[in-house]
Order: sequence, then C-alpha cells, then structure tokens
Amino acid sequence: MRQIFFTLAFFFAAINISIADDEEPVIEEKAPETPQKPVGNILLCQGVKTSEYEIPLVDDAITYEWKLEPQTAGSVSGNGSLTSIIWNPEFKGTADLNVKALNNFGESPFSDVLSITIQKTPEVTFIQAQNPVCANQRELIYEVTQLKNVTYQWNIENGNIGSSTGNIATVNWNKLTKAETGKLTVTVTDNISGCVYVESISITISPNLAPDLNNIVAKTSISGKSYILIYPNPSSDFVYQWYKNDTPIAGANEQFYYPKNGLEAGEYKVYVSNQQSTSCGNFTKPYTLGSLERISGELFKVYPNPSNGYFSLTFNKDLIPDGTTATVSLFSLLGNKIAEHRINCSNNFVFNRNISNGTYLLKVETDNNFTETKHIIIK
Repeated sequence: MRQIFFTLAFFFAAINISIADDEEPVIEEKAPETPQKPVGNILLCQGVKTSEYEIPLVDDAITYEWKLEPQTAGSVSGNGSLTSIIWNPEFKGTADLNVKALNNFGESPFSDVLSITIQKTPEVTFIQAQNPVCANQRELIYEVTQLKNVTYQWNIENGNIGSSTGNIATVNWNKLTKAETGKLTVTVTDNISGCVYVESISITISPNLAPDLNNIVAKTSISGKSYILIYPNPSSDFVYQWYKNDTPIAGANEQFYYPKNGLEAGEYKVYVSNQQSTSCGNFTKPYTLGSLERISGELFKVYPNPSNGYFSLTFNKDLIPDGTTATVSLFSLLGNKIAEHRINCSNNFVFNRNISNGTYLLKVETDNNFTETKHIIIK
C-alpha cells in the first residue's frame, strides 16, 4: 500500500514539473523610467555650429525623444542617449534641453531641463580704414568699434603693425614693385565669456611709392628772426602740402615753407605725396614752433667746466646766426636766479663772477626761440 502511494506522488510531481517547464515567462509591461538630466556644455558663444549632450542609458528604453526650446534656438539631431544640437547662428540667450525615453509599452516623463546660454560675440566693424593705399605708406590709422571688457589682437599681411592700443592700430605697408593685396585682421576676445570674433579687411596696395617719413628741418633765416621749414629729402616725383594745426595752408606747396611775414607759433607738418597719386603720401612728424625743444645740435658750449667762476660761452652759428640776441641766466639747483645778462651771440660771452662752490644751471634763451640749459660746476 505504501509503495502505491509513493508511486502516485512521484507521478503527479512529474506532471507538475512538466507543466511548469511549458509555461511562457512573465514579462512586466511598463514604460521606461525618467532619464537623468542631460549633461554637456552650458555656456556657448553665438555663432557656434553644433554641440553634443548625453544621458546614461535607461533600462528597457528602445529610443529617446529630445526637446529644445525655444525652437528658434536650433534643431536636435538623433534619437539615442547622445544627441547633437545644430544651433541657429542668429540665436542668443537661453535655450532649454530635456529628453524622454520610449519603448513598446509607453514613454517616460521628460527629464529635468538643462539650460544652455548662448552669449553674444563681441562684434566689431572697421570705422576708419584707408583703402586703397600705396607701397611704403606709413603710420596709417585703422580703427574698429570700441567695446568694454574685451581684448584686441591685430595681425597683418604685406605690412607690419607699428603700434596698437586696443581698438586702434598704426599700420606700415610694405614697399612693393607691383600691385598686391594686403590684409588686416583684428581678433576680439570677450574677457568674461571667452567668446571670439574675427573681422578682416582686404587692402589694395598700389605700386606707387609713398615718400619715406622724415622730420621737418627748421632753420633760421639769414636775419635770425624767423624760421624756414624744410622737407629734407625732396624728389621731382613729390608734391607737398603744408599744414598748420592740422589745417592745410593755402599755397604752401613747396619743399620749404617760409611766409613773407614770418612763421607764427603752432604745430607744422607737411603731407608729401607721389604726384602719380596724391593718396600715396605720408605726413611728416609735426614740428612745434615756439616750444623749448630744438631740432638738433648743441646750442652753446661752456669752457672750462668745472671752473672757478670764470668761463666762456661759444654759440652754434648754424642755429644762432650773427646778430641774434639772447638772455643768459644762472640759477641754483633750487631755482633761485643768481645772475642774468642780455648778450649779442655774434661774440663769445665771458662769465666772471665770485660765487660759492656747487652745481648751477646755466640757461640760454635766444630771440629766435631756441633754449638750452646746462649744468655748471663751480669749485
């Protein structure tokens, strides 16, 4: 009897196992979980073309749907856990990006939003740019828009940057034997965002050679009462226009400038250009008449120095013609006047005075506006 019982129990157990083995596995029908917040660059510069963003894979997800708002910011490419945004080059401001996961049973809620800021690039334009120019044209001023909190970097082709201060650059164009094109480029970097903007201008360079820059030479007239201003390197190819205080002087179109009534105080310069093209020119360095600075040369010499209070002055005849008068003054180093004499510079002047040992200042002021000061040692 007991043997029959165990036999039946084994039979029914075998049946249960067989039934269990034949059952379909149970699959839970549910939508994917909510994806994590996307990660990627959240600070971009206007004009950027694309940027990528991603999330960790979501269990049971088959595909993903990305959303970018506002839609005017750009478009989203891809339906995986990694996506690319193709940005609208005109867009600036903030755009929001999020994503949801999908499968055959439904979709997840959208993830938390990733806010992406598109910063405006520091755009500039050329507001002063001579074009065309001539070969060897020097110290031309080029200027772009002035912005705050940016750095300017200038680069040039077929020339060199003489100097640059922020949004202004001084340019020297190369000497050329044929017409060529130069290029001036300024790169502007926002110091806060790091956004970069590049602006370039192509310059047509004529082979007409511009004169070299020269300082004006100022010489006194025969009477010693006024100046003659001279451009020192003349050429039959050059034409001239003299300026006073940045205003053209009517009729002043020669290598030298010497009005009948003498020169008045002011700042003088001359624009020297190639007669083939008056745009092929350069301004000389300005010369200020009436200033305390001389062009070149030593105005007077003192001998002996050091001395015992007895010394003589001899004058430079190239700068002080015969008949010129002058004032000779002796000062202490504190500025106290010790002595003063009115003299005629045609002859040497002898100074003979009993004064204390020390260092003094000897100043000569001529009536043709030359001034020079020297140290004198008395011992």
